[in-house]
Amino acid sequence: MYEMENQILELEGGLRIVYSHAQSNVIHAGLMVGVGSSDDGGFSGMAHFVEHMWFKGTASRVARQIIDDIENVGGDFNAYTSKEETCVHISVLKESFKVALDVLSDVFYNSIFPADEVEKEREVVCDEIDSYDDSPSELIFDEFEELLFKDSSLSMPILGTKKSLRKINTMRIKAFYEKKYLNSKAVLSFVGDIPFNEFIATVQEYFICRKVLPLTDPKASFDQKSFTPFNVSKKKSTSQCHCILGCKAFSWYEKERFPLTILNNILGGPQFSSILNYSLREMNGLTYTVESNYTPYSNSGSFLIYFGTELKKVDTCYGIIKQELSSICNSSSLDNKIDIYKKQILGQLALSYDNNLNVMISQAKSVLVYDVVESFDDVVKKIERIDATTLKDVANQILDFDNMSFLKYS
Repeated sequence: MYEMENQILELEGGLRIVYSHAQSNVIHAGLMVGVGSSDDGGFSGMAHFVEHMWFKGTASRVARQIIDDIENVGGDFNAYTSKEETCVHISVLKESFKVALDVLSDVFYNSIFPADEVEKEREVVCDEIDSYDDSPSELIFDEFEELLFKDSSLSMPILGTKKSLRKINTMRIKAFYEKKYLNSKAVLSFVGDIPFNEFIATVQEYFICRKVLPLTDPKASFDQKSFTPFNVSKKKSTSQCHCILGCKAFSWYEKERFPLTILNNILGGPQFSSILNYSLREMNGLTYTVESNYTPYSNSGSFLIYFGTELKKVDTCYGIIKQELSSICNSSSLDNKIDIYKKQILGQLALSYDNNLNVMISQAKSVLVYDVVESFDDVVKKIERIDATTLKDVANQILDFDNMSFLKYS
């Protein structure tokens, strides 16, 4: 179920293709480009704005036709922007796969960023910023990373600001796009029941050569000692306090990434039995929502713990979290439950492999970062090799409460 026929190749011009065969009536195709908010430079929000403008007209299609060509065959068209990538993807019935590849190539190569659509979309993104500002449980994550990665490109807000959006126009979008959105920075990912030869022939029909710049290999960088932790409280009109504590963590390229992924799952993963959910919610009734998140980037990463609660309960929550982090670092609990923790993360991974849209996005990211797609069996082997000593070593590097930074909305 989890092992798919997987092939990777590079077209002339540098566009990387990753293809997986899956028995399904639906295909999923997406373009992932290694450009995100960390590439915005002096125009914060530019990459996110490009994502919006992919839907707004090409040399051969007006905005409505882009949507109609996909939705009239019952398809779904979506996109997202992160700190390090922009992705647009389409899901359709397999008999319409050529339509999906045609539209993807058209928006990637031929978007014209019409001035009237730029003006309209600027207002849409400003409304999106307002909506985000009204959601403190989401906003606090971005603000924490802005503080954590202060003075680096990772601190740039994905949506930008209303002030920065006023600087964005068609001329600046085109200049940014021509410089950044290159074949050499892009991956075309496909999962579906289409023969490989037929898929490649269609790709070669629609996807063309484009100016190529050499890729640079990002260098891993993890130096927690060079960072001074912060403790920031902000007044917000909220019914409860929203709190994040966390620190810098490992990049995509560091061997500790897998152990920290397991630790993150143990602490605040989706299962009810996660340590923080059980301690704060189930045992003490202190919060409705508590979670932890580990996000690796090219040159760094972040590890965060979030919870929402009443103001009078915040210090109690901090005390319990500190106790649980210390317990993981110093007790024998990892030795006793290491096999259970491995089964949990592998089970969750297997469930994600059961969703072809997830597979399409995941394999695109893997090729973008590593130039390979690890099979499910490869991941299993890596996780199985992790022992309790390794987990404890990583825990002691990351989970020191006294080295954590804090941000509170109250």
